[in-house]
This record gives sequence, C-alpha cells and structure tokens, in this order.
Amino acid sequence: MNKNIVFDMDGVLADFFAEPNNLQRFENERGFFKNLKPIANNNKMVRDLIYMGFNVYIISASPNKQADKEKRQWLTKYIPNLKKENIIICRNGQNKADFMKDIENSILIDDYTQNLIQWKAKGGKTLKYINAINDKNGVHKVFKIKELKDFKDIIKMIDSIWYYLIFFWPFKANKCSVVIQVVR
Repeated sequence: MNKNIVFDMDGVLADFFAEPNNLQRFENERGFFKNLKPIANNNKMVRDLIYMGFNVYIISASPNKQADKEKRQWLTKYIPNLKKENIIICRNGQNKADFMKDIENSILIDDYTQNLIQWKAKGGKTLKYINAINDKNGVHKVFKIKELKDFKDIIKMIDSIWYYLIFFWPFKANKCSVVIQVVR
C-alpha cells in the first residue's frame, strides 16, 4: 500500500497569516486566496516530494466556491506538478479526515490542532506544522525545528510513523522553513 503525505494549504504552504486583517477578509474578498504569498521553501519541499514519487495531496478548508477556484489557481501556480485529483477542498468547519479515502496510510501536516485530532481519531498519522501564529505561547517544545536544513531532520521526526521513508529520501534540501511537531 502506498503512503500518502497530505498537506494543509493555509498557514503551511500559503502565508495566510501574513495578510493584514485576514480573518475579516478571507470569506468575501475576491482574489484573497489567489494572491496569498507562498511559503517558498515549504512549496519547494512539496514539489520535490512529488518529483521523488511520493503520493502528495493538498487538503484545504474553504468558505465558498469562489475561494475553491482561487485555491486551485494558487496551487496550479506554485505547485504545478501536483495532480489535480490530489487537491481536496472541503468547507470550513468540516472534518478533513472525512475526505481522505485511505486515511490509515496517510499522514497530515497541518497547523491547526483540531484537524490533527480529528485525523488521528479516524486512524491517520499526524505532524503539526508550527508557524508564528500557533506558537506564540512557545508551548511546542518537542520536535520543534526553526529551519529544516536537511530532509533527514524531518525523517527523524516521522521515522516512528513510517520507518521506511529513511531509505527512500535520497537528497538534501537547501533551507526549508518547515517547523513541525509530532502529535502522538
């Protein structure tokens, strides 16, 4: 059975939190999602994972059909090698775990704890992405990395989840800004 690596979009790949008044704007402002700045090194890592043959999915919550369209445009622009069928859009407030067919063989990388709890409850594996917003109190001490300099760093964190990845991760990355925490 193939393993799936599933990334959240907003706050993990797209810099949602860099936008001023983001919570007031995201539901109704045309162009909001399409114009989000990428978290460049994270997107590079996703493109590299796809290039290496990993099954990569993006799952993102969205407030409406206009935002769905913009999120798809954004992904096409910044992660062009992502298969269209590997983009999953659900509505805000819906359980992302309900949308993944093979959740037992899927690991979710997300910045929102509730999504991770729900994913794990359905049998999936999880990694918490730490960003400037969800780590203001500094409570995430274990498995926290400020800058990923080598893919081996991420492997050390997930080897207990999928040990085989150690043998299939053949190259190094230059400065990925991934910060994650294992949620066990």
